[in-house]
Amino acid sequence: MIRALMSSFVAACLVLVLVGPLAAKEREVWRHPDGFFENNKGNDWYEKSPNGKFQFKEIKRTAEFIELENIKSGNRVRLLNDRCIQVDKDGNETKEYYKGKWEE
Repeated sequence: MIRALMSSFVAACLVLVLVGPLAAKEREVWRHPDGFFENNKGNDWYEKSPNGKFQFKEIKRTAEFIELENIKSGNRVRLLNDRCIQVDKDGNETKEYYKGKWEE
């Protein structure tokens, strides 16, 4: 019985070790028609658009979105699977910025 439990535990740990890095790399670049958001390292992101290059800090990550805060202005955006929206500090949607998607 203990041997079966240990085998199951080891198998579960292997799955986490092998799948974890893949899941973390899934959402590193989000493209829109005029540019992109890209994860530099850790929680550091930047956006390149016709208006320039902007630095962001990742403040929240869920299965549905990644929320970023502009380092200079404090404006927040959420990168969803199909669009980028501006949100206020309470998480309420205020407007849509772009249609876009995650790079595969």
